[in-house]
Amino acid sequence: PLDRVFHKAGFGTVVTVTSLRGRVQVGEEFDLLADRTEPLTRFKVRALQALGESKGEISAGMRTAVNIVGRDTERAARGMVLAKPEFFRCSKSCIAWIAVLKGQKPLGAETLMVHLGTTEREARVLVLGAREIGPQAAGAVLLRFTSPVPTFAGDRLVLRRPGLHGQATAAGGEVLEPDPPVGKGAVSRCSERVSLLKGSASERLLALVMESRFQGFPI
Repeated sequence: PLDRVFHKAGFGTVVTVTSLRGRVQVGEEFDLLADRTEPLTRFKVRALQALGESKGEISAGMRTAVNIVGRDTERAARGMVLAKPEFFRCSKSCIAWIAVLKGQKPLGAETLMVHLGTTEREARVLVLGAREIGPQAAGAVLLRFTSPVPTFAGDRLVLRRPGLHGQATAAGGEVLEPDPPVGKGAVSRCSERVSLLKGSASERLLALVMESRFQGFPI
């Protein structure tokens, strides 16, 4: 996720990120995902810097400045996600497992602000398999965003609700499924998949295979 974007004389566009997965190498091509279905494509990594030193490669967990070049670099902005082409995509909904904080009122069907990476989206929250999730309890929810958001399974999130003094953190958790069922019966199908998504690696794989149906499942 991009948290800062600036332009440096002699270098061009520089974005600062904290790498969440995989590796980034100088010379590789990347896409930028934002609040639209189609990404900004084919940005090339010109240089990397971490811990005050130039690097040829950085890995997950590293705080990094990435010098990118491409025809749309001026459109880079905080909240976008730098990702390898076709690695993952933006979604208008996701299944998440969340824990409600102590002292908060029960979480039910309501609209909250969801923070993912360095972006935030308003989303309609639908509790799966129950009417609500009480304080200090955990459960699954279906989040329907007002505009697409780039995310992946395991991505951490924070849910906040409006309060008298700004937004108050209501819950936190992680994404279980970034591309859940849609259309007729979607909520019921999402509820049925939670036990698999929270299960073993083989059960999570089975959930993906079941949802792929006629589209197949790439190996």
